[in-house]
Amino acid sequence: MEEKVYFIGIGGATRAGKSTLSRKIAKLISCDEKKLIHLDRYFSKELVAKYNRNWEIPEVLKWDSIINDIDDENRIIKYGNFSFVISEGFLLFKEPLCHKFDKSIFIWISKEECKKRRMATKPKTEDYFENRIWASYLKNNNHLAKYKRNKEMNMGGDILVLDSTRETPEEMAEKSLKFILGDKELQRNNENEQELLDFIENEYNKLLEKQNNIDNNKKEENN
Repeated sequence: MEEKVYFIGIGGATRAGKSTLSRKIAKLISCDEKKLIHLDRYFSKELVAKYNRNWEIPEVLKWDSIINDIDDENRIIKYGNFSFVISEGFLLFKEPLCHKFDKSIFIWISKEECKKRRMATKPKTEDYFENRIWASYLKNNNHLAKYKRNKEMNMGGDILVLDSTRETPEEMAEKSLKFILGDKELQRNNENEQELLDFIENEYNKLLEKQNNIDNNKKEENN
């Protein structure tokens, strides 16, 4: 009987702590960090140039290479009776990859904290953060609220939501490992987790409404 390999996805906004979390999980189980898959390493400079230097959209990633590496047996992490592959990235939970995961972990962060961390480490203009970084984050993650609410199988049937503004990296790593291993001692608040994802969904709906109003005003001006 072939051994089951679980595919684990870690998503969230820029500077939410995705890479840090994946590395801390690896450290907890004494795993070689080279086995971890980081989407930041799969950007295509040619595609970025094609899409007006926008690094925040799924279209600029080399998805075939990402999927090939996720399926590479050399990436498999073995711990006890479990075998799994860990990948992380801010565009992780999008097609064609989102249905790949058996278990999904999402790190929530407030807009204020996200902006603070990003500007402190890799600053961008206010316009770029607002209209590309944050807008893309909302657009590419707003569907997770529905997935968790309905417990659809698209994302492995459940999503663990962590709050990086309230939990330390060490706490998130310990909780994530218990989630991955199916530990019954995992303590979580599903109602609060759902509220965090609902926030993203609601903010995206506000963004759409704002854009629709702008488009309608332009049409009226042209008529």
